[in-house]
Amino acid sequence: MKMEVVMIGLKFGELTVIKKEKSSNNRGMWLCECSCGNTKFVQTSKLNNGHTKSCGCKKSIKYKHGYTDKERLYMIWKGIKRRCSDKKNKNYGARGISFCYEWNEYINFREWALENGYKDDLTIERIDVNGNYEPSNCTWITFNLQSQNKCNTIYIYYENNKYTLKQFSKKYNIPLNIVTSRYEKKYTPYEIVNGKKECKYMVEINSIKKSLREWCILFKFTYNVAVDNYKKGLLGNDIFKYKDTTRTKKYYYMDKNLTLTQWEKELNIKRGVLRHRINMQNLSFEEAIKKESTKNTLKFYYNGNQYLLKDLVKLLNIPYNTLYNYFVLNKNCIKDEYLNKLKQISPTQTRPSTDRLQIAIGGTSNKISKFL
Repeated sequence: MKMEVVMIGLKFGELTVIKKEKSSNNRGMWLCECSCGNTKFVQTSKLNNGHTKSCGCKKSIKYKHGYTDKERLYMIWKGIKRRCSDKKNKNYGARGISFCYEWNEYINFREWALENGYKDDLTIERIDVNGNYEPSNCTWITFNLQSQNKCNTIYIYYENNKYTLKQFSKKYNIPLNIVTSRYEKKYTPYEIVNGKKECKYMVEINSIKKSLREWCILFKFTYNVAVDNYKKGLLGNDIFKYKDTTRTKKYYYMDKNLTLTQWEKELNIKRGVLRHRINMQNLSFEEAIKKESTKNTLKFYYNGNQYLLKDLVKLLNIPYNTLYNYFVLNKNCIKDEYLNKLKQISPTQTRPSTDRLQIAIGGTSNKISKFL
């Protein structure tokens, strides 16, 4: 009761306390009369700390130019000045976007805006997004158009036209989220419209564009040969005119004239090995057949004697590749203690990788405990 008597009649800014009122949350509420004649309910704490000083009539302050901060144009002008003066704003002040000297006075900015098409449903726009706020670089446009003229706006160029993602979405009736997703996956405009990745190798013949594989099916041409020709720089029909002679060429030997594929079945030598020896090592077909594999000619020392690798495999009963890797890594010689451990490896067991073999020869490791 004492508190109520003390508060009544006190003045806080433009407000005068009239009486106390009850509130639903048990907070102290006071009915106050403003100097303008309006009444307002205010909490005790907001009166004491100066948070509320009027009914709201003093929020619209008139400035020396005669216009208040409730005018939309004034708020636009104020926002422009704030963005340009803030050096921490990465899109404006930090980029060096400035405010022309003429517009430092609001009245000048207001006159320019009203003479150049300002409306309440328009917003100010810089024609050059990297230019400054000045009469020659500013105009009034809709919010929708403004969103398309940003420094981070993404454009898609398709069929000699320029689109934003949203425009592209509307033009080709594709949901915006799908257009955005395909763009982020680095789809081309053609792929965004058609919904699938374009083939890596596209070939155009007689103004018809198809994938290389489709053309190969049409011309009954080997795809791998076509890829090789494409990589050599051949275009159009030329890709399907030149074939790899080593694939179709026949080689005469032992009264037989066969292709490498046929000789592979006849001699049990892989055609890729024969092709490599003929093309890369410049050997004749007969020399390519008679040349033995490097592994088959390597000799290793064991217990003071020299053995071919294939003989050691039979002697020690150790998988071929496992034994070969161990010997090569240990410079064609291996200690008996490791050989005893190698013998314990089952022929069906996966052979150790090269790095594990190196560790096994040089020392011990937990990673290769199953092999040692």
